[in-house]
Amino acid sequence: MLKLNILLTLTLFIAPLSVSELFAATDDVDISSLKAIKLSIVKMEQQNKTLKSKLFDKQAEYVELETALKKISREQERLVLEYNVTSKLLELNESYQEVLNRLLTRQATTANELRSAKRHLEEKLIDIEKLASLIELNESQIDNNQSQFEDELKILIDTTASTIAAEGIKPFTVNVAHEEVCGAAETPISCQERGMMAAKRKLVESAGLKITSVSQLENFEIVKDSVISDASLEIKNFKSDSTFAIQNGQIVNVLKLVGDVVAKSQGNIEQYVLVASNMINAKLQDSVAAEQANTPTVDTSSSEIAQNNTTTKRTGPSPAPQSAKSTNYVTPTPQTATAINNNDVQVTLTDSFESGDSTIPNFVDIEIQKAGTPVSLIVSDTEITVAQFSQFQQETGYTTESESASKCMIYDYSSRISVTADSTRPGYPISDSHPIVCVSVIDAINYTK
Repeated sequence: MLKLNILLTLTLFIAPLSVSELFAATDDVDISSLKAIKLSIVKMEQQNKTLKSKLFDKQAEYVELETALKKISREQERLVLEYNVTSKLLELNESYQEVLNRLLTRQATTANELRSAKRHLEEKLIDIEKLASLIELNESQIDNNQSQFEDELKILIDTTASTIAAEGIKPFTVNVAHEEVCGAAETPISCQERGMMAAKRKLVESAGLKITSVSQLENFEIVKDSVISDASLEIKNFKSDSTFAIQNGQIVNVLKLVGDVVAKSQGNIEQYVLVASNMINAKLQDSVAAEQANTPTVDTSSSEIAQNNTTTKRTGPSPAPQSAKSTNYVTPTPQTATAINNNDVQVTLTDSFESGDSTIPNFVDIEIQKAGTPVSLIVSDTEITVAQFSQFQQETGYTTESESASKCMIYDYSSRISVTADSTRPGYPISDSHPIVCVSVIDAINYTK
């Protein structure tokens, strides 16, 4: 085993600290307030992450329930039709009474399932609104705490820097260990030189010094590495110990470095601010990391969410859940997806909404604009007018999804669902020359058949 002992002196600048008691002048620095704020920020960020995950799950559940609700509704309509037909048959033959009874039982069961599905759908929507509200509240509190944290941190850094400048910096010793994996065809000297570069950087980072590295490259490999410093600290009595070992079938250079950090000269206040900032941030990072290691992961249960939201009020529109059949609705292009949610608004149309299918004409949907804005109608060659679509409906008896489900997608940031608008009643006066609105991609497919 090869062993090298090297004695070097290294001059460096100030960088982040990882030792909590580097300077005697800062032993009494109190970071409890900062620590509490930082822990609060970390905890709420973790809680927000969990809440967003739960929000995603609730939205998925909402979509599943909405799909089931539509399925049950269609089944109920089919059963009603079947019941009516069977009733007519029973007028001619009473032997169908048993069939009729089964249909009545099934119809009642389906009605119960429909009511249950609607209730679950409403519950999921409430959960989604509560989660969104809690996330919004937490993010606002995180912003406030972050601002307070930064203000208090600056004050503490300035105070500590003044203390250090007044009392000076006492010497201290730092040491690090580093393992460098050698290449298969690499010489031990080359591996040791590369490992020494990395180990030196670790040493100065542990000492709280910042270095300016000057490296010489040959064939994209560092062949010479040096540091330049004009800071108020430097490392003296630098020693290193280098050995080679075999780990997992690879040659590894194990290095141990030690040095004394001493004051080089009287520094200016900016240098002391850097020293204080590195020291405080290192202490804060170590303290928060230790606290997090002893704190279980934040997990907010559904009951806690419900309890926490009893006094929470929404300050804006709740995001509508994404539909499992999102392709059934025409998606607006980014240029036209502009809207203002206001009671005094005037509904207008955009020029085009892409259907996402080159074989289907582009359809339009409703968009909100400010009150007083004139209704602008731009009908392109690929758009279908009210007259054209009405003729199609009269000839085929087709009913749009918005008419049958009493729902129309309205894009006002949240893509909310209107329960009053449909293709025949979009919420504003229409004429035969208007583009048809409140139609889905499925409606478009049926139109083009």
